[in-house]
Amino acid sequence: MSSGFLKGTPDAPRVLGMSLKDRSAILPTGRGADASYWWDTKTGNFVTSTYYVRELPPWVRAFNDRKAPDTYAGRTWTLLARPETSVRQLPADHTQALYDGIYGSPFGNDLLVSFADSALTAERLGQRGATDLLSVSFSSNDSVGHTRGPDSAEVRDIAVKTDRVIGRLLSRVDRLVGLQHVLVALTADHGVAPVPELSKERGLPGGRITSNDLFGPIQQVLESKYGQGKWVLSTAGSSPYLNYELMAKLRLDPAEVRRTAADAAAAVPHVARVYTRDQLQRGEVSTDRIAQRVLRGFNEQRSGDLEILLDPYWMRQVPPGTTHGTPYNYDAHIPLILMGARIKPGEYSDHVALNDLAPTIATLVGVEIPAGSSGRVLTEALRSLVTPTARPVR
Repeated sequence: MSSGFLKGTPDAPRVLGMSLKDRSAILPTGRGADASYWWDTKTGNFVTSTYYVRELPPWVRAFNDRKAPDTYAGRTWTLLARPETSVRQLPADHTQALYDGIYGSPFGNDLLVSFADSALTAERLGQRGATDLLSVSFSSNDSVGHTRGPDSAEVRDIAVKTDRVIGRLLSRVDRLVGLQHVLVALTADHGVAPVPELSKERGLPGGRITSNDLFGPIQQVLESKYGQGKWVLSTAGSSPYLNYELMAKLRLDPAEVRRTAADAAAAVPHVARVYTRDQLQRGEVSTDRIAQRVLRGFNEQRSGDLEILLDPYWMRQVPPGTTHGTPYNYDAHIPLILMGARIKPGEYSDHVALNDLAPTIATLVGVEIPAGSSGRVLTEALRSLVTPTARPVR
């Protein structure tokens, strides 16, 4: 919009997102992106949506035709720190089992950077006199982290290998564009909880709670008070979705039912706080950071009827893996690294939020801050523009 050129024309800036995971490719680039590409583990191909284009560009088709994922068939994931240690051997057949194995290993990041390299060349990103935006999201780290836990040797290994593939990507950008012309932002979408069993070994609290242990008491109390029926229709994380058809049939006040359900949830062991939809809609929460994070995470159209917050380090996740989704610091703490000519070198320990990134990038590239942006510009990390000193004409 800021360029004045029509999207898709030769002189217009280009905005591309890519990842192995669909939402990780789509969300960082927004509604106005030229395209977002993600990996289909059923076919082993990168795909997109007709929202962006009617058919894949020739360079994407050419990449898929090379069958790069099939070259990983039979490969073994070994640890850099212990090369003799085999983590996983990928299937030898060119099937979805192979592609799922690639996704859950460092090989997935290698594949993604190869795809990004093709995009840099084919789309001539940063090489046309326009400011382009490329978002690359490394989803394999998320898969390994969920399965193995953040303290595992496998997560350490994929983190080191990801550092190397990012270096490979930046070296390619440097050759094509020159890093002095590039702004780099590195961040993540969430943190993660340590595996509860490891927390116990460390003398910390933590554990696992089953879906039945958490939501069963809600169902039982609502049945006891209002009568038989399926009161909890579905759940997402630790949030239940209640049966409004049943409430209407019995002519019940939904707010009263939600309060009853909240009281039942609050009595469950290892439940720290419970907020009803009504409290969150009205903003009736305390001002502490935990409550405010819950409030900011509430979506009136999509969220459940209760927001149930478990005690720290407790989770509704089957062993041996781990998960995220709480407002506690271990889930909310993420990296935010900026690199570029306008960035002031240093480390900044003050509290910032991920939504500070959008207005900061907008300011750095000289475009309007997005209308829906609620973050602030991270001015403490920015260099001032140097204005040439005016000299008198003689």
